[in-house]
Order: sequence, then C-alpha cells, then structure tokens
Amino acid sequence: MTGTETRVAAWRRLGRLRPGTSRGALVASAGVVMGFSIVSKLLGFVRDMVIAAYYGAARVTDAFMVAQSLPQTFIGNFGAALGTGVLPIVTELNVQGKKDDARVVASTILNLTLAVSVALGLVAALAAGPLIRLTAPGLSSEAAALAERLTRIFLAAFVFAGGGAVLGLLLNSLKDFAVPALNPVIINIGTIAVVVVLARRMGIYAVVYGYSAGAVLQFALQAWWLRRRGLPPGLTIDLGHPAVRRVIKLALPVLAGTVLGGLYILVDNWLASHLAEGSISAKSFGLRLIQVPVGILTAGVSTVIFPTLAERAARRDEAGLADTIAFGLRAVALITIPASVGLAVLREPIVRVLFQRGAWDERATLMTSAVVLYYAIGVFAVTAGPVPGRAFHGLQDTWTPLAIGAVTVPINIVLDIVLARQLGLVGLPLANSLTTYVSLGLTFYLLSRRVHGIAGPKLAITLLRIAAAAAFMGAVVALVLPLADRLLPSTRLALGVVKLAVLIALGAVAYLGGLIALRLDEVRSFGRIVSRFVHRA
Repeated sequence: MTGTETRVAAWRRLGRLRPGTSRGALVASAGVVMGFSIVSKLLGFVRDMVIAAYYGAARVTDAFMVAQSLPQTFIGNFGAALGTGVLPIVTELNVQGKKDDARVVASTILNLTLAVSVALGLVAALAAGPLIRLTAPGLSSEAAALAERLTRIFLAAFVFAGGGAVLGLLLNSLKDFAVPALNPVIINIGTIAVVVVLARRMGIYAVVYGYSAGAVLQFALQAWWLRRRGLPPGLTIDLGHPAVRRVIKLALPVLAGTVLGGLYILVDNWLASHLAEGSISAKSFGLRLIQVPVGILTAGVSTVIFPTLAERAARRDEAGLADTIAFGLRAVALITIPASVGLAVLREPIVRVLFQRGAWDERATLMTSAVVLYYAIGVFAVTAGPVPGRAFHGLQDTWTPLAIGAVTVPINIVLDIVLARQLGLVGLPLANSLTTYVSLGLTFYLLSRRVHGIAGPKLAITLLRIAAAAAFMGAVVALVLPLADRLLPSTRLALGVVKLAVLIALGAVAYLGGLIALRLDEVRSFGRIVSRFVHRA
C-alpha cells in the first residue's frame, strides 16, 4: 500500500461509522467531529480577533456584517436545505442497495444547487443596492455603498459554500464525518491568512476575499473525497427521477424554514442599524462568541446522529430512534448548560481578552459583553433544537419543522420590535433566546407524539441535575471573579488569558463536583467517552 493510500485509509477510519451504529460508535464519531469543530472554533476566535483588531466595532464592520447576512440567508441556506433533503433519501437508497440511484440523486441535487445558486446570485447582485437599503436603512450612505460592493463578492463565495453543504451531507450519508468537519477550518484559515497579509492594502475587502478562497477550497476537497468514496458528483441532472422528486419535496419546506429563520437576522440588522454605530458589529461578534458551544455541540451531536436517525427511521426502528434522540438531548445538555452559565458570568473578561486591541475599544467591549449575556440564556435551546428537528428530517417529515418556524419566527420578530424599543440593543438577543425555547418546546412536544419513549422522568431529572450543577459552578466562579480581578488585572493579554484559564478550570472542577454529588449517570460514562475518542483519533 502506498503512502497516499495509507493516509486515505486512515481518514476513512477516522470519520466513518459502520452500519448498525452503536451508541459507543456514535460517541466516538461525535468526538472526532467535536475535535475538528473545536479546532475550527479556535481558528474562528483567531479570525474574529484579527478582524476586531484591524477594523473594530464600527461603520466598516457594520457594513461587512450586513453584506454577509444577505447571501448567507438566501444562497448558503439553499444548499443546506437541499442537502438536508438528500441525506435521508441517499441513506435509504444505500440501505436498499440501490447504489446507482444514489449516485444519480447525488449528482442531480449538487448540480441543481449550483445552478440555482448562480441564478439567485446574479439576481441578488443586480438588486444589491435596494436590498441593502431595505434590510439596513439606518446605515450611513458610505456604509451602505460599501455593503453593496461587499455583498456582490460574497454572493459568488456562497455559491461554493452552498454546494459544499450538499457535498458534506452526502458524505455524512456514507457515515463519513471527518472531511466535512474540516470545512470551517479551511474557511477560517483562508480568511485569517488573507486578512493578515492584505488588510492594510485592501481594507475590509481582505476578509471577503479570504472567505471566498476558503469556500472554493473546501468545495474542491469534498468533491474529490466524495469521488474517492464511490459517490462521484457527475454532470447528471435527472429531475424526473422519483428519488430526486422526493428530495425536492423534502427540501422545499426546509428551505422555506431556513429563509423564515433568516428573516429574524435581517430584522435584527434593520433594528440595529437605527441604534448607535457599531451595534450591528457588537451583536454579530457576540453571537459568534456564543456559537462556540452551540457550534461544537451541534456539529458533534446532531451531525453524527442525523444519518443514524435516518437509518433507524428507514428500518422502522422506533425504539432505537427514541433512544438516539434522548441520548442526543442529554449529551447536548451536559455541556451547553454549564457553557451558557460560564459565558454569562465571564462575559466581560472573555470579550476583553479576545477582542480588545487595535481598533477595538472599551465601548465595543461593553456593548458586546452585554449582548453575550442575553444570547447565553438561549444557548441550550439553540443547541438542543437540531436534535428533535433532525429527527423529523430523518422521518422524512420536513413540513412539521416548517410549521413550527412559521409560528416562532413572527413571535421572534414581534419580540425583537417590542424589546428593542424597551431595552435597546440587548433586546434583540433576549428576543432570540426566548423564542428558541418556544421553538424547542413545540418541536419536542410534537415529536414525542410521533416517537414514543423519548419523553419521561429520566430526561427531566437529568436536565434538572445538570442545571443545578451548572448553577453551583456559576456561583463559585462569580464569587472568585473579583479576587481574580485584583490578583490578575487584565491590563496585559497574557494575564487576561491566565486569569480566564484559572477561572474556567475552577468552574470545570466545581461543575464536575456538582455532577458527582448529584449522582448523574452520565458522569460514569465520561471516562469511556474520552477513551473512545482518543482511541479513534
């Protein structure tokens, strides 16, 4: 075996699950995805630190955030929606041994995604000016003109990002997770490299060009890897194929739901554009900081269990489906509930250490840390929501999540308007956090009527014990924080990093001690989870 073949075989073992996936294999593969996700989030921190240092939270970054949100909502989500529809169908065809049909479906959906994304991009490029004025009317004329130019560049990048989303979910359908998990790593590296080299010459354009380079590279890598896995993306477009029609039927409600979900971001930007300069940037940086635990857990749990849910639904294994859903919810709660408490308590030192240098000043730190506090309230609901949501997709029911979105998005928008008038900038993240719990409750309730056995006292007791341990952790850290501020004032980056590391370690010990004292069953399996992850990695 050649060196290249050996490396390819190692990557296959690293990110792949076998048929009939056990909970242990799920944990191991979730650990692999979480490992890559942690690397990605660390690089995302570096990326945001670089952007904050060069551009601050000001007019130019407001324009950048507005320019990014439009293509992400209407083009990036298109590929993700079609990919969500294609995964359960391709999984079902593979379970049935219909490999040729699976290849036809994969090629058709990928090519359809690229064609429609290009068409949408051209239309949006022509209408970029009116769209910017519609979605962020409070921007100054200079910022609006800059946002218009940046939007046109982003539109091309998100064609590849949307296609990459389809390729990643096709690989997930083959129980292959490692290469798709590298996507954000590649994009972050591309963004950081271009900004560091070209920021002083190109200004904010360097961020957009760096993102574009990463999007093209991750698309090419996944296309090559999918060909190596025996599901090569060709030039086939067979819209008459029965399985393709089923994918489109599944994807349309998902697409409508993601566009609905994106509307609240546009409304947020519309409202924030009328607030103080830098409000859009502070809200966006705060949301990105919150997305660290959200992104890690969503990638590590919902990404891995999605194909397993689809497979068990295809096999009509209701007991296995219920067990996987309950396991996913407990796994999410175990980490995101203490993460939300920790982010709320340590919000100011975290924002100060990460961003306060260069063009980023104390005012931007205070604005962003206030946003983080109110986003932290909804971390658990945001992270847990994809688990029952993906269960509906695995059951090939995409209309119920759309109906839930049709109910919750108007609630979010109304709360946005009311709370922004009463509380200003922090009303926007508070409205989002409250709405996510409404969405999670509705999703879980409707799913429990379809899949028996996921709701019960065991899950409720587990959540209560985790919340109690997290509250104890938060109290300990809050008591020690003033002493840490006196002993290690954050006047220098190194001291700030040391202080945060000490407080986070103290919080972790307090949380683990609380879990042990409350006799949580999941603690006993923690050692096995770590062992499996290390062995697989």
